[in-house]
Amino acid sequence: MNKIIYRVMGVFCVCILLISLAHIECSCGSSDSDSDDDGDGGVSTAVTVSISPASTATAISLEETIVATFSAAITEPLSWLNLIKLQKDGTGDSLCSSVSYDSTNRRLTCGHDELDASESYTVTVAGITDSAGDCIADTTETFTTSKEAPITSVTKTTIIDDAGGTVDVTFNFSAAIAASITPTVTTESDDDVNVETGDCTMNGGRTSCTVTISSVEGCDTPTDYQVILSMTGYEDYETYFNSADNEFEDADTVDSNDCWIQDYGDGDASDYEFSATGDNLRLKVLDAGTGDDERNIYYDLVISSEKEGAFAVHVDSLDTLATSGSVIDLILVQMTPSDFDGLNGIMAGYNGNVPLTGWNSVYLENTGDEFIFGLPDSSGDLGDTEDTYEDFYICQTSYSNKLTTYISIDGENYIKLTEDNMECPGATTSCDLDQIDSRSISTWDDIRLSLQVGSTNSAGDGSFYADFGFARFRTSNLNGSMADCPRMTR
Repeated sequence: MNKIIYRVMGVFCVCILLISLAHIECSCGSSDSDSDDDGDGGVSTAVTVSISPASTATAISLEETIVATFSAAITEPLSWLNLIKLQKDGTGDSLCSSVSYDSTNRRLTCGHDELDASESYTVTVAGITDSAGDCIADTTETFTTSKEAPITSVTKTTIIDDAGGTVDVTFNFSAAIAASITPTVTTESDDDVNVETGDCTMNGGRTSCTVTISSVEGCDTPTDYQVILSMTGYEDYETYFNSADNEFEDADTVDSNDCWIQDYGDGDASDYEFSATGDNLRLKVLDAGTGDDERNIYYDLVISSEKEGAFAVHVDSLDTLATSGSVIDLILVQMTPSDFDGLNGIMAGYNGNVPLTGWNSVYLENTGDEFIFGLPDSSGDLGDTEDTYEDFYICQTSYSNKLTTYISIDGENYIKLTEDNMECPGATTSCDLDQIDSRSISTWDDIRLSLQVGSTNSAGDGSFYADFGFARFRTSNLNGSMADCPRMTR
């Protein structure tokens, strides 16, 4: 019986203690007029609170750290919940996703997701006591976040020399701006590189800005670069490029690029017929030749001897594509080793005996083996893309001896090819779809991008050609996910 009484009394005492502590914390921020420092629960004058960002601050970064610093020691509460609040327009739930306190430096930090641009936010610190138990006066600050950079597109020039050279990166704005602009460029090793212009070279209406970067690596040494554009009153804008990127913007023929390898298969394809045009930044692979034999043209670039890297290619159009009969008019974007003993890729166009106008995956284990194809499953997340054969994007990544393939319609949102969203063609019961999802390339010596255009159009009218919008690469900070797919807004 006594044990029961003791337990009841113990629970009662704990409850009284918790209620008392809650009362002490909750009483802070009330209209208590006691302002001395005797620890009787009045308002403390011994401790002040400073909040960063400060009140009326403008152009604050969307990732700004929210910090409250106390001028003297405080009594740490049982829970920091709701003692610091970050609110958009001063209303609604707190946006603090985490709260931490550094007692050594007396710093209270509110962690949060990225804020919205050009918005007002309020930070409130309330309900905290000093070391004597007196309530610290509530403190509120309001700030405004920076505006989003008004950049509509980014273009760059191509390094075509294996010795390296200069790259111009041009940022195009939606409207003329008067902001001060400072560019920063770093490499994958975070070493600063030479930016020839300390500020952007602006056009007359200040609707674009060009950053000139010298000492860029050669196109045969794929190296990642980051360009950060800082503009007064705007959020920093980041973009990336690789020294191996090919925008196909100004070459008269592909032979003018030191790093890409051209090869011609059967038929009578020639240098003249394999050319590039500056029209809309595209590589136009002209007539694959004439005659009755199969004709193939290849355009290749070694990415990495370490077998880690990624590329994205824009397939812009396939003109005068066959849609019936046994002929083949197609392109193949693929990752291969340099000896071409095996490949993984995406084929698009009209594939002869398979009555398909669209795209499919293609896999070859070793030279001499049978090609294995996979089709997008019409009932899966690739159903809307199954008939696509032009104006789409292909990304392939290689990391930790695993090769993965992605496809995109807009160049931003990629879908990974897997066993679940691909299927075997026709009545085939098995087509080894295992290879689609993270194929092992442990036996390869290196990885390379190969663009192939092929035709068996027996009419020999020379009318089939393909446009490629760009080829871009990424060779650092990889993790084997979709995030490895290189992007640069155009």
